[in-house]
Amino acid sequence: MDLSKEERTLRCKEIKKLHLNNGLGNVAPLWHLDKSDIDFGKQNEQLDTDLMAQGYTILNNINIEALINSLQAPWHDLYRKKYLFHTKHWDDWKICEIIYNWSNHNKLIPPSICFNELLTDKTFPADGKHRINVAYYFGATEIPIIIPNKHSLEVSKLILGK
Repeated sequence: MDLSKEERTLRCKEIKKLHLNNGLGNVAPLWHLDKSDIDFGKQNEQLDTDLMAQGYTILNNINIEALINSLQAPWHDLYRKKYLFHTKHWDDWKICEIIYNWSNHNKLIPPSICFNELLTDKTFPADGKHRINVAYYFGATEIPIIIPNKHSLEVSKLILGK
């Protein structure tokens, strides 16, 4: 069931209040790891169909530090600040929805990481920027990622060194 904008705003205010009062506890990331559980149509923003035309691979247990090290600016800098709610470039309601889902034991789709064809030594989060941020903020050391097969070799090399 989709929430109205007012309901979403109210939920987010409650979550932000809990955060300010240290009442969130430790939010543990939960991920869909089986392709049969993943429905990209349920996401607000869709990945480019050209990007996904050759399919995708899910890589489990990716070291989050290695992932962040591979990312282009401004992403690596934003994550390293370890802020749950950022003042720029972020939608607070997305952060709140992630926290709400994980607090209620709902799995989310892993972030999609792509190869930057212009900066050939960098990756970028095509989808899942907020999920990475929340997972990192709450201390995740490993996360799964989705890599479009089109970029599989390059992304694997930059993150895994393979």
